[in-house]
Amino acid sequence: MTIKQKPFNATLMSSIKAAYEYYYNETISDSLLFGLSGHAFMIHFTNGLGACAPYTWDMKDFSKLVNENLGLDMFTSQEFLNKETETDLLENATLVMKKILDSKKLVFISSLEYQLITDYTSTHFLTTKPWDAPSVTPDLEFNTFKEMLDFLSFFKVEKTKRIPIKEGVRNSIDYAISLFENKNQMLDSGMGIEAYDFFLSKINEDNANGHGLWWSSNVWSESRKMASKYMNDLTPYFDNKILKELSKKFIDSSNILLSLASKESSKDIKMKLIKELEVNELEICKLLKKL
Repeated sequence: MTIKQKPFNATLMSSIKAAYEYYYNETISDSLLFGLSGHAFMIHFTNGLGACAPYTWDMKDFSKLVNENLGLDMFTSQEFLNKETETDLLENATLVMKKILDSKKLVFISSLEYQLITDYTSTHFLTTKPWDAPSVTPDLEFNTFKEMLDFLSFFKVEKTKRIPIKEGVRNSIDYAISLFENKNQMLDSGMGIEAYDFFLSKINEDNANGHGLWWSSNVWSESRKMASKYMNDLTPYFDNKILKELSKKFIDSSNILLSLASKESSKDIKMKLIKELEVNELEICKLLKKL
């Protein structure tokens, strides 16, 4: 089976999709993937509105949903490498990765992007590549990992037992509400509903049209678009009128975030957009509580 990673903005999600379809030998729609994992409802901005925001949020509850709803443990058995890692540790990492792959399991890697290691040749580990960019980790040479970017964390992907879909759907909605109600506080960044006031306190003339805000907004716009589609998946479980309202409002959020990603707008326009987004997302939260 050829394992390919889709070119989502969120490489975390394309890695999970590829792993899911490998372990279960079945496809999963993009909307169910984003919805059941909870990523559809995530938003996070960091100090300075940097491009790291889609990669540095608290994944504890998210990983629980991936484990229970998608039947994948991808975040437990972590090992960390960087440019200063000693040779004997690199050699040991090579042996560990080979052992995982020989058991027909996958290696999940976290660097500047999220990817998978799916196989190896006589000299290199083979990585999935969602797109062609300097942030994508290339194939890695045994024992040296000389192609590694700044750092590399790797995990063994394990198949776990999935809970019933109805229970998983309920848990995903509860996770969304927890984000909107700001129950996921993080130091020096804004996550969930807290993200909007944090954004307003950090935006300035320098970062308003910077790469960081452009990238973060594109990632979160993709997630809100998936949230809109996920509402359509939930018609067997909830009031269809509320789901229809939610689907529209999630698309509205997605479009606002796309406007926020523009590199041609002033700081004042960006501030107006984030306030519009906050109002819309608070209305989403009220509707989610009715489900």
